[in-house]
Amino acid sequence: MELTFECPECRMIDHTEDVESAGRAICRHCNSARGLRADAFDASTGLRACPLCGGADLYVRKDFSTAMGLAIVIAGFAVATGFWYYERPSSAYMVLGASVLMDMALYRRVPDVVVCYRCSGQLRGPGINPGGRFRTFDLGVNERYRQERLRAAALRARGASAAAVEPGAEADADAT
Repeated sequence: MELTFECPECRMIDHTEDVESAGRAICRHCNSARGLRADAFDASTGLRACPLCGGADLYVRKDFSTAMGLAIVIAGFAVATGFWYYERPSSAYMVLGASVLMDMALYRRVPDVVVCYRCSGQLRGPGINPGGRFRTFDLGVNERYRQERLRAAALRARGASAAAVEPGAEADADAT
């Protein structure tokens, strides 16, 4: 399996191959290392949790660029509109049908990727969704983790502002 992650130090995207046996995820941009959780994999059931953060809430999606999919749909629509303008509805319907068939073929051929709600780490490769354990995206679960990230950012901001005020307060006390 391959793990794609965002480095917390330099905010660059990197990946680690053979994540089941790797003990650390090393960023090739800044050389910082993060430990991977060995308990994320089970010998009998396979992937149980995110190896990066340990989160058990993961979802499955297709490993395909949404921009590419949208471009295919828009191109099919534009060509069909051109045929419709020149009063060739049968050709327009054939183009739309071909677009649908191409979309279905791509959907079947493109592999799945498992994504962590908490850290957005992506796992690719064989055995990522053992027995269909992980489901598709759930907006409710995503909102729970989004609120968690907002609360953590607010706490960090309060801690940073409190730390910024304290040194100045000590300097004022020394001056008097």
